[in-house]
Amino acid sequence: MRTNREPVPDPALAIDPRDLALLLTTEPGALLGRIMALNREPRYHNTLDAIRLAMRLMELRAQQRGRDDRRP
Repeated sequence: MRTNREPVPDPALAIDPRDLALLLTTEPGALLGRIMALNREPRYHNTLDAIRLAMRLMELRAQQRGRDDRRP
């Protein structure tokens, strides 16, 4: 079955690198709230998908932990 869906861009690429760095260091319990606060700022105009972005950030953190665990 063929679909007309286009690939969905990585939500982590849709934000300013400084905001990405901030979010990657935010405690997991505060992550969604921090994303929602950023989303209300004029530069994002409520365009961020907070849930997808939070999930992607958790994936990035897990990948980083995996790399850190393999270092001697």
